[in-house]
Amino acid sequence: MNKSALRNLFQDTKLMDEIRNTPEVLESARASSAAAERPDVLIGGDESVITGGNYTQTEAIILLEGRPALLIQDGIWEDPKKKVIRDRIAPAEAALKATIPKVGRVEILDYGSDYVGTGWMIEEDVLITNRHVGMLFGAKIGNTFSFKADASGVLYKARVDFLREYQRSAISQAVIKEIIFIEDPDDLRPDMALVRLDRAAGPLPEPVELDSAQVNRGSNVAVIGYPARDPRNDAFAMQDYFKGVLT
Repeated sequence: MNKSALRNLFQDTKLMDEIRNTPEVLESARASSAAAERPDVLIGGDESVITGGNYTQTEAIILLEGRPALLIQDGIWEDPKKKVIRDRIAPAEAALKATIPKVGRVEILDYGSDYVGTGWMIEEDVLITNRHVGMLFGAKIGNTFSFKADASGVLYKARVDFLREYQRSAISQAVIKEIIFIEDPDDLRPDMALVRLDRAAGPLPEPVELDSAQVNRGSNVAVIGYPARDPRNDAFAMQDYFKGVLT
């Protein structure tokens, strides 16, 4: 989350028309005497009020309403408050339901925090995740990649859970048996790593089918994953945005 995301949201006129009369936004504006809190000023896109470091109360509410983080339970997302958002999700409902089971929570056993990132199936037994995630449990040695060892010399063990949901106990775990590739740590290189999963525990999810259609500016995009606290973002804004559910 950053100011550019808020600025882009302000340009979404159809959604902003619906948000403009949101009770929470109106109440926030009434409770504040600051000009920057007035929804007409914010929604008008005045650059001078969205270049500061912290979000105002009204800004935070607008983000919550306009780009909501929707919890997933039993393979379905919670109902968005805004009709505009519901209408935009509806055409992609089948594709989203089919994709959710193919996205997993990357975990390291006996680690400081079991959660380390998100990954999704790219081939029948290959999962793609972020470079910075793969580097937590893997490293390049010569021309190959292997698991790192902890302080006692024991190799890390990692897995992926494709059924980890909010307030749900069901699991669908697959062991990461091989590190195929971790991209070099260079900002100009893709932030990606490839791992191979063990099929011993049962069938793996099908790969995510990539859409060959060109994505144009203004296209709707849904992101599926497991958000974590990020020190680069405002802690209070993140807490509000993700409803306190951060892995």
